[in-house]
Amino acid sequence: MGNTFGEELYDYFEQEYRDSMLPNEVAKIGTWTKRMLSILEGMGKKLGYSVSIEKPIRVDMAWFDRRYFEPQIVIEYESDKKGVLDSELLNLAYSSARLKVLITFIEEREIEYFLSEITRRWKTRSARVWNDELLVIFCIYTLETGKRFQYFIGHLFYFLEAKLVTKELKQILA
Repeated sequence: MGNTFGEELYDYFEQEYRDSMLPNEVAKIGTWTKRMLSILEGMGKKLGYSVSIEKPIRVDMAWFDRRYFEPQIVIEYESDKKGVLDSELLNLAYSSARLKVLITFIEEREIEYFLSEITRRWKTRSARVWNDELLVIFCIYTLETGKRFQYFIGHLFYFLEAKLVTKELKQILA
């Protein structure tokens, strides 16, 4: 099997992130929310999508193919990890988009917990399998460095023959 839609978008995200960084810039929570949304909006437009922010549906961003009325990609970007599982993940689950993207900040020690919860919830939500993908991008930080990003790590969730497949993607150093 070749690269999935989510894997291709993750690779493109890496390039856009690298291109957006200024020399000697430190990426930290709090200073990056507007910047990350700007990167994502620019990506959507470069890839030929019509980008909508928080309208007309309940996600942070939707990328529409101009030929269709439904979004092809929906994105939830959350710097406060408290609502990720109950709010953002649920918003993505309601969408009929082919690719759902969740970007959030967590500490490295929390990766396993979030992966296990996302897997459990995505599996139960998918009684109505839509042939979609969920791309989760964790922005990993440490409190010791003042919430400075250490790296990004992607995880892809999709169904293959009615079984949930999870795939860890490469780390992107921040």
